[in-house]
Amino acid sequence: MNTGRWERLGAYSGVALVVLAVVGFALGGELPRGDSTTAARDYVAEHRNSLLVAAYVLSLAGVMILWFAAALRSYLRRLEGQDSTFEELVFGSGVAGGSLIFAGSGVIGALAWRSNGVVEPAVARALLDIGAVAYHAADYPLAVFMLAVGIASLRSGAFARWLGWASIISALFVLAVRAIPTETYGPETLGHIEFVLMMAWFATTSISLASRLGRGVVIEAARGSALR
Repeated sequence: MNTGRWERLGAYSGVALVVLAVVGFALGGELPRGDSTTAARDYVAEHRNSLLVAAYVLSLAGVMILWFAAALRSYLRRLEGQDSTFEELVFGSGVAGGSLIFAGSGVIGALAWRSNGVVEPAVARALLDIGAVAYHAADYPLAVFMLAVGIASLRSGAFARWLGWASIISALFVLAVRAIPTETYGPETLGHIEFVLMMAWFATTSISLASRLGRGVVIEAARGSALR
């Protein structure tokens, strides 16, 4: 497989990320809210197998984030040069987001693995909350990821201008939602909208990147479009 095919495969890792994230969070279900330690322990015991599979699938989603970040960095480097701040920001925020997904999956997976034995209710509640917070915290670097791609698009013409602006607006929306306590907006409103928006962005950007790599976008033309 030549370099061009590997690059296009890396571009499609964004689509793979979306599929894995949707499946993984669907398998995990809606985590119990509130302060009840007994409810947390019972939930983990009853959903042990699905939580183990969800942790594995979401870890694979974390791998796809890293691959997609690397593919975008390679593409942006050719357009913006070796010293681009945004190219490095895309990769660094992708690594940070993927790392938090790994952390959340590790905590949830370890808790589910041990739930066939004796797990103290308070321990179950604490670990479940830590895992959920790690997943939510991944939104911060991933919002920076989206923001950096958007700004780089407007600077260098890496993607269509509408996608550049959509990236910036979506990133700001994600950051705004994360500033609101989950108890305020609940699981059925802004939280789900934010997730759907982020998944739509990854899928759209992934397909756009694969299309541009397939057409062999000319660097000079992309730079020229940024000046118009």
